[in-house]
Amino acid sequence: MTVTVFRVTERSEVALPSSDFFKDGALDIDPAIGRQGYFDIRLHGNQIRLIAGHYIGIVPINSSLTLRIEPKVPIASIVGILSGARETPEVIEKVQRTYTHDQGLDVLSLLVEALSNALVVLEEYGIPKDYSRQVNDVHGVRGKIRIGPTVTRNWAKGAYDVTNSEYFSFDRDSIINRSILYTIWHVSRVLNNSVIALSASTATRISRAIDWFPTVGLDRRRSFLPSLKNLLVGGNLSTARTHLKPLLQLCYMLLSDLGIDLESEAQEGVDLPALVINLEHAFQQFIIFGVQQRVRSAEGYACWNTTSEHKHAMFTSASPLVPSFVADVFNPKATADPDFVIVHDGEPSIVCDVKYKEETERSDIYQAVAHSAAYGASDCMLVYPGGTVASCECLGNVGNVRVFIYKFPLGDDSLAKSLEDLTRACEAIAASSSIS
Repeated sequence: MTVTVFRVTERSEVALPSSDFFKDGALDIDPAIGRQGYFDIRLHGNQIRLIAGHYIGIVPINSSLTLRIEPKVPIASIVGILSGARETPEVIEKVQRTYTHDQGLDVLSLLVEALSNALVVLEEYGIPKDYSRQVNDVHGVRGKIRIGPTVTRNWAKGAYDVTNSEYFSFDRDSIINRSILYTIWHVSRVLNNSVIALSASTATRISRAIDWFPTVGLDRRRSFLPSLKNLLVGGNLSTARTHLKPLLQLCYMLLSDLGIDLESEAQEGVDLPALVINLEHAFQQFIIFGVQQRVRSAEGYACWNTTSEHKHAMFTSASPLVPSFVADVFNPKATADPDFVIVHDGEPSIVCDVKYKEETERSDIYQAVAHSAAYGASDCMLVYPGGTVASCECLGNVGNVRVFIYKFPLGDDSLAKSLEDLTRACEAIAASSSIS
């Protein structure tokens, strides 16, 4: 069956013939798609207008119609956001299609580009080594001699220069390295497959990376996958190895979670689940993690990720000041939910919300001010994507709360510098608040 692909940019709309959406007089939209909010639908004469939201990727609408939602920002920025946010694409359950080159596997290409970027951590920190216990026969003395086995196995046979020893040594043939090596090998097999469009630098880095693991066995049975899952999902990755987590997450996703069969020999296409990226959530997590890593704790600053920690009550009790005829429905468990809070010298200073939208809405300001009151902060900031350079504006005060709008450039070549600029701006505002 021929599949028609329509292109639309995120947060934009496309007009389609209404006939493409009906089959036997009934609306023909895959149930797994219609209820997820990937787009809105509006009727306009004999056309249906699809308004794309904050997702990008390939969204199959029905068996003959696919929507390709493209990002407004450069692909390099999307890869940087995904890596920094530790975000993975979402799988549209129970929907699988065969995609060909002309339909553009943007999300799969992004994953491979992200893998290439994540490999930089190995150039910076080196190939990880495990310190493991070994028990072997060795010439001479190494570590602790095991007297019994040495006498019975070696000296009794005249091998007086051989001891049975227990010692510890560094070993690179570990679960982590087997996972990384197999993923690199797995992906490199299809670098020449025409359905995946990659930059020359990505293809070169992945091809060369195989040579970084000369003493690691290539486990084609993927027996390392359960242990890799345990490291990531079970939270068993040691603190000393946390810098490897984004790379290992990509490895697991490419090998397991998404079920992508990169080893298929088919030339006409690749079978894989429908993949989408929630840019709203990715942008939020990218900003939160980026600021957390850059605040200067030595100077008294901290960044709370209030999506998961440091929750504050939204309301305080108004009793006994409530008139007797008013029902007191105060709920002490209701919490304020900002995205992150900048803390200065132990006190909440700026409550921040990240919004993946182009324009400031008044409801955003109301929400941020309410969250500031709940945290006892004197300032609030709304962070939006936009502009070619970073900018920060103060709208004024709402009561005793100053309101700031920060525009974060996503087209910038250096997302790291943009995060640094945002963090320093937050610290400067917090410092000015403490002075006043």
